[in-house]
Amino acid sequence: PHDPSQPTHVHVVVVSCKGLRGADFTGYSDPFVEVGAFGATKNRRFRTKPRRQTLNPSWNTNEARFLVACDASSSDDGGGGGGGGVPFQGLVFSVFDKDLGSSSQFLGGAAIAARDVPTRGRWMETELTLTRSHPRGAIAEAETDAKVAGKYAIDPGGGRGGKDSSTDLGFLKVRVAFADDLLDALVSKPLLVPREGKFTHDVAMGLGLKTRRVHVCVVAGKHLVSADDNGLSDPFVQVALDNSPASAFNSRSNRTKTARRTLNPVWGGGRGETFTFARAPGASEVQLRLWDDDGGLRRSQFLGIATVPLHEAPRDGSWSDNLTVSLFPDGPSQEAAHSGQCMGHLVVRVAAASPSPKDAQRRPKTKPGVVGSTPGGGESEFWPDLSAPPPAPDAGPYVNKVTSSTFVYFQICGTRDLPTYRRGPEETTNVKATVALNSDGHVHHTAVQAEVLKDAVWMPEVCSFPKNPNSSTVTVRVYGNLTKLWDPTVMTDMVRDVTMGIVDRGESDADADADKKKSSRYSQSKAAKTKATKRSRWDIRAFGPDLNKKHFALGTLVGEVKIPVAGLTPGETSDPRWLPIAPVRSDDDTVPGWLPPPGAGQGAD
Repeated sequence: PHDPSQPTHVHVVVVSCKGLRGADFTGYSDPFVEVGAFGATKNRRFRTKPRRQTLNPSWNTNEARFLVACDASSSDDGGGGGGGGVPFQGLVFSVFDKDLGSSSQFLGGAAIAARDVPTRGRWMETELTLTRSHPRGAIAEAETDAKVAGKYAIDPGGGRGGKDSSTDLGFLKVRVAFADDLLDALVSKPLLVPREGKFTHDVAMGLGLKTRRVHVCVVAGKHLVSADDNGLSDPFVQVALDNSPASAFNSRSNRTKTARRTLNPVWGGGRGETFTFARAPGASEVQLRLWDDDGGLRRSQFLGIATVPLHEAPRDGSWSDNLTVSLFPDGPSQEAAHSGQCMGHLVVRVAAASPSPKDAQRRPKTKPGVVGSTPGGGESEFWPDLSAPPPAPDAGPYVNKVTSSTFVYFQICGTRDLPTYRRGPEETTNVKATVALNSDGHVHHTAVQAEVLKDAVWMPEVCSFPKNPNSSTVTVRVYGNLTKLWDPTVMTDMVRDVTMGIVDRGESDADADADKKKSSRYSQSKAAKTKATKRSRWDIRAFGPDLNKKHFALGTLVGEVKIPVAGLTPGETSDPRWLPIAPVRSDDDTVPGWLPPPGAGQGAD
């Protein structure tokens, strides 16, 4: 039996890597991540599944979850540890490239000190900079085996483990927390010692660990992004915990009803729709995914995700106040918040009794990272679990008050110093742009600027978007080297020659206007004969008016410009100004030779 007042394990979730170096001849890697406590032996370190041919891998956070024992001492059965009084120094992460038929190549390492791991139900998501080797003592076998030590370090001479002396190895994003939620389960089963390793919802349930209940009430949405052509959406919300099994994310029982044609929905007549989940150890947050229901056989469109940390719910299990949480396309990360990609807001309530002991706030501080060092011992009292949702607040139905929208008008005036795949000062190219406001789902495509030079004035064209409190950034993406797919003038000449004049493009509106302006009797007679002749021909316009337009294939993305609009006031205008075009390419993208390298100028518009 162990001391029930001190966490014995740490939860670890591997999220993603970015900017890894390519270790294969293809220029990419097949990365996986190894996780363990500082000084853990081989059988106490655990791996994610490898990702194929990428430098920016990401893992399913429902699956890449591990339970690491604080006691890193050797164990014959690979069990949970936690009872030997061994100091917990922290966590060690190693990123490798998976090679079939040979040993994996080390891509970089990182560590988190024990003092930085949060407790009392709080989690930390952090991005770690990968280094060329681990500190002394991080890998147990490396202290006595030079071969193992070499495996966990990059050779500065350019051997199999590395290619040069570069220190830019990329980043690793993980989430960690002390496993306080195991304390309640271990008190009820004092002889149970959870095993280290993969620790998903199904694994926790298979161990028979005690679960608690989490109640979530989805009340309303505010200023949601529009997804349909009518400028509105048909939103519904899918609710789950971050460690819920995959079936929970696909179940229709965990989603609200669809609110039709609105950007400010209210569910349950203002009282909300309530969902209840089993909280297995390892859960850290409620995840709310917003979708647009397109109906029929069409697949619903994902709009954004919002989260509510469970530690923010009242510890006694009562309802929280109405929480307004923001939606982001890739989760509420700091990066997304700074790039102005808010997709709207949800109003929710959460009730979740804390699995930590009641005296967690008053417990005397222990020596950081030492298992079983809490003085006093004794039984800890836990908050009761509420199997049914608490009574609803007495405030009555929720009234959704929103701010009316204004509009943002935007125009591209021209470009200069735009890179083109052709060489020479007089060479022309075909260019277009897309314009989007972060809070609106509609993307405006400008007309193609055909056969223009790298310095060009664009045809006047104004884009308009509804602006709400979430509107912060207009993003303009410029595409070059567009290939012409259909030219009506060329096709008309070719078809007329092949069919001996039977098939014609037909009379355009400009031709008709020109005929009306002819005043002489001879000209009018000639125009009448020409018109009669054209009526006898097979008019190609019968196939649709688009045949009278030029059509282009979408070209190569040159770069983008982000323009802040949050500070604009109604009626305010800005003078035309030149803005640099920044590249938007990941390490996995193939860059055309005619585009300048990252960091160089991409032109301006």
